[in-house]
Amino acid sequence: MRRMRLLPADSARMVLVSFLAVILLGTLLLWSDVSARNVPTTFIDALFTATSATCVTGLTVVDTGTHFNFFGQAIILLLIQVGGLGVMTFATFFWIKFRRRVSLTSSDAVLDSLSAHYDPDMSDVLGRVLRLVPFIEALGAIILTIRFLFAGMRWHRAIWCGVFHSISAFCNAGFSLFSNSLEDYVADPIVNITVISLLITGGLGFPVLVDLQKWSEARKVGRRYLFQFHTRLVAYSTIGLLAFGAVAVYFLEMHNTLASLSPSGKIMASIFASATPRTAGYNTLPMGKLEPATLFLTVILMFIGGSPCSTAGGVKTTTMSVLLLHALSRYRDREQVTLGNRGISSEAIDRSQVIVLLSVTTLTIFSLAVLSAQKGVGTPMGMVLFEVCSAFGTVGLSTGITSLLTPGARVVISLLMFVGRLGALAFVAGLTLPSQRIKIRYPEEPVIVG
Repeated sequence: MRRMRLLPADSARMVLVSFLAVILLGTLLLWSDVSARNVPTTFIDALFTATSATCVTGLTVVDTGTHFNFFGQAIILLLIQVGGLGVMTFATFFWIKFRRRVSLTSSDAVLDSLSAHYDPDMSDVLGRVLRLVPFIEALGAIILTIRFLFAGMRWHRAIWCGVFHSISAFCNAGFSLFSNSLEDYVADPIVNITVISLLITGGLGFPVLVDLQKWSEARKVGRRYLFQFHTRLVAYSTIGLLAFGAVAVYFLEMHNTLASLSPSGKIMASIFASATPRTAGYNTLPMGKLEPATLFLTVILMFIGGSPCSTAGGVKTTTMSVLLLHALSRYRDREQVTLGNRGISSEAIDRSQVIVLLSVTTLTIFSLAVLSAQKGVGTPMGMVLFEVCSAFGTVGLSTGITSLLTPGARVVISLLMFVGRLGALAFVAGLTLPSQRIKIRYPEEPVIVG
């Protein structure tokens, strides 16, 4: 009998509780008067901001650069970094550092979050990740700092903006110290290339980054290295989605938001608009002025998101790729789902179907909840659906209604960001009590579907 393994409930609960603890601590710190400049932060706004930062979403109800002082911004950045890498990753790293015994449950939780079951050496995986991430973020911070200095910023402001936006971009958080995100740099090649590179790298996933690092090490010694199948599938899906989205945005917005840009500016803005919904949250084009078709395309990209075990959210690129390959195989009347000369397991197909079904169900329930909470405010349904998809995909893009949400709607969106960060499947597994597997198999009956 085929067995589908979702996610160990104990591991899921451990990650769930860890994220809740970080969000609660962040909420209390942002709620205190030492975090705000002039106007005190309400508890609901502090909770919303802490959840958005820890879940690396980027939706904001107050302006990060003007409402919070340096201490508040530093707290937000710390929450982004912790949320991006994962609470369990940090906890296990320090556990190993102090030579304490790591429990099997904690080990499974970290390996589940990194999808590193194919590599039995947990300390090697963690070591590589925690060495590689600071290097990438530091490189991005240096490039952005130099660019901001040449743009006329004072040195301390340029350094802080460079560090903040580099970490936020790599962690796919989308928090910005600029009130209009990166719209002022829509045609700036250095900012565009740097931010796009950071958010794509962060969205590839830790297994892919470790695989690329091993490939680089093998090349240095002249040894042949074969990429993991997962890495190749992520590369195909990422490049395909990026190219499709960029071409679509270019033609959809050619006579709208792209009209005033140079040819090179149009290309950069289109690529940026294709990359950021999966799931960085930055924008160089004004979201409120985009064509309805572009917003619909953005919703699709936000739903798909980045790749597994990355700082990005969504149902993940590989999930949609597996379902697409499954559909093509059925259309061609082939028994096995394949890509190249490799087959995809039935367990992966079953899991992909469950993830998409749970995700659609989650979006439906939370959309109804937000629409109910916004009753009487007159918020257009399309904008609410966009906001809900952005929260679930931990994207952070908005058409401008976030600050107009009622307190009830803000609580609902906060919960949705939390669910989206953990993944609907992991969230359900974390709340599910241990159950005994039933080994009874009943007779099957034909059902007409479709």
